[in-house]
Amino acid sequence: MVFYPYFGYLAALWLISLFRSPRTRTNGGFEPHVTLVISAYNEEKVIEDKILNSLSLDYAGGKLEVVVVSDGSNDKTAGIVRKYGEKGVLLRHYEGRIGKTACLNKAVPLAGGEIIVFSDANSKYDKYAVRRLVKHFSDNEVGFMTGRTKYASAGSETVADSIGFYSKMEKMTKRLESGIGSCVGADGAIFAIRKKLYRPLKGYDLNDLVIPLNVIKSGFRGGLDEDAFCVEDTAGSGKGEFNRQVRIN
Repeated sequence: MVFYPYFGYLAALWLISLFRSPRTRTNGGFEPHVTLVISAYNEEKVIEDKILNSLSLDYAGGKLEVVVVSDGSNDKTAGIVRKYGEKGVLLRHYEGRIGKTACLNKAVPLAGGEIIVFSDANSKYDKYAVRRLVKHFSDNEVGFMTGRTKYASAGSETVADSIGFYSKMEKMTKRLESGIGSCVGADGAIFAIRKKLYRPLKGYDLNDLVIPLNVIKSGFRGGLDEDAFCVEDTAGSGKGEFNRQVRIN
């Protein structure tokens, strides 16, 4: 039972992939309106860098909407975001600490883009990440696309390496799943869906699992673009990163 999730499932995917041809139909010139949704809670230390990173992304001028969704932040997060209102950055602030999924349920229907890209406040996107994700939606069968997270550690390289090993396993799984049909989950820091396929989430839902499953349930498929990535800093120590991953999961 322990062996199968880590190795048996990968082996089964690999065997199936030998008899299935990858489905790749993309158009690099496809440039729909996109909304980048950044989830935040008390992110005063990183939110300004995230906004600047988002505004520097290479995407069609005027077709990228940046929205920061604040889940009851009581620090300086909202004030920092408002400073960038004249540059088109929108703030959706919800009082009461209602939870990330409840915030998304309120914010996504208000988004102006036909493609929604979900991100976190501490994730720095590669300049071309959004463009690389969005091009796949030129295929009408694609309902979601995920990128991947690279990890950097200012402290112990061992921490980054261990998280990197997990990331490589996850990437391999998604690559094989994508090649034979559709990958199942997404990387919560960098994935995109068609707005029309978003379904309201329950409070306990993991958005990066349930949203892709709802898309597949609607008859669409998803995939991994390995060239679309973001970078996150680790907690800097094994214990700190372990505690962070427990909170995330």
